[in-house]
Amino acid sequence: MDMASASTSRSSNLLCYFLFVILSSVVYVLAQSVNVSVQPGPPSQLREGGVVTLRCEVRDLNPVTQFLSWSAFLSRAPQVLTWEAEIYSTVDDPSYSVVNSNTDGVVVHNLVINPVGTSHSGAYKCRVMQTQTWKSVVLTEARIDISVYPAGAFPSCSPSGAAEVSEGAQMSCSVTTDVLNVRVTKASSDNEEYWNAEKLSPGIRLISSVSSTDDRVTYNCSSVPAGFPDVTLTCQIGPLSLLSVPSLTTTAESTQDISTNPPPKSPTPDAPGASPTTPGSRPTQSAGAPVSEFSPSDSPLTLTKPLDANAKPPVPDPPQAEKSPNSATESPSPKPKAPVSSRALTAFLVILVITVLVITIVAFVLERRKRKRPSETERVDYHKVQA
Repeated sequence: MDMASASTSRSSNLLCYFLFVILSSVVYVLAQSVNVSVQPGPPSQLREGGVVTLRCEVRDLNPVTQFLSWSAFLSRAPQVLTWEAEIYSTVDDPSYSVVNSNTDGVVVHNLVINPVGTSHSGAYKCRVMQTQTWKSVVLTEARIDISVYPAGAFPSCSPSGAAEVSEGAQMSCSVTTDVLNVRVTKASSDNEEYWNAEKLSPGIRLISSVSSTDDRVTYNCSSVPAGFPDVTLTCQIGPLSLLSVPSLTTTAESTQDISTNPPPKSPTPDAPGASPTTPGSRPTQSAGAPVSEFSPSDSPLTLTKPLDANAKPPVPDPPQAEKSPNSATESPSPKPKAPVSSRALTAFLVILVITVLVITIVAFVLERRKRKRPSETERVDYHKVQA
């Protein structure tokens, strides 16, 4: 009877223990939530050769009986990558590494892939493992899928994103690997824009020039990688802001006015003995005057003296204001008087100041001598005293 009661008591204790373990696991599962993310994103368009971080975050993890583990479900069989915060011993891919942290009850278990390749595309799961006496069980898990494509399949836009451009500037979209398709569309429409195509080895480049209608326009360039007909990789040009060009209307009008209306010729006094010149008439020379080798009709210069063999060519007068057509003959306007030079004015003021100083000094000296010189009465009195 005692043995039966002891066996029953032992069975009850074991049952209570199992119930405690199960209930505690359920409580932890209900209290925990696993959050996974990819840096940088999006996970569906990762570039080959870059660095990818798979982040697993759990709050209120029991550090005694629980830990996090990453597993990969790629084209090959499922594989455990990390175990108890370390790379699992069976992993032979040097691209994998781990970074762990624990701050204010938040446990972070990061799986880093550097460099990431197309072979790393697939599903990854972060699991909360519960350690038991004979094995470890999965309490909860979260999954994330990543897709890695060749770097050359990603389109490269120039300029990339928002940009200020001038009319006539070049825009381009290029890929440096063989792709199924490359096309350019406006963000506001799905209609394809037909840009000039330039063949690369390998790849292709689409080129166009900025026009006056491209202000505030955004272009999307998309490519379809070879082997992935359902995938579209994109880049963006714009929104574009056209830079304003300074207007040349005023300059053009001024140039045209000068070319069509040359400045009037300056009047010159008639040569001695020559007949007066009227507007529109050709000047004539007096009898006996030497003939000039310059013709007034062929040259804007007007000679007032006979030419000398060693004389320098005459210098034309500056253009004068246009004459009134009503006056038959007008004498040249008198030249304005040249303004007084500032240097001459300064010299005059200096001389004036020096003159005033000299006069003042001479007057002062004379006054002093006058005071010191004794008068005739003082001299007579002085001699009387001496006598």
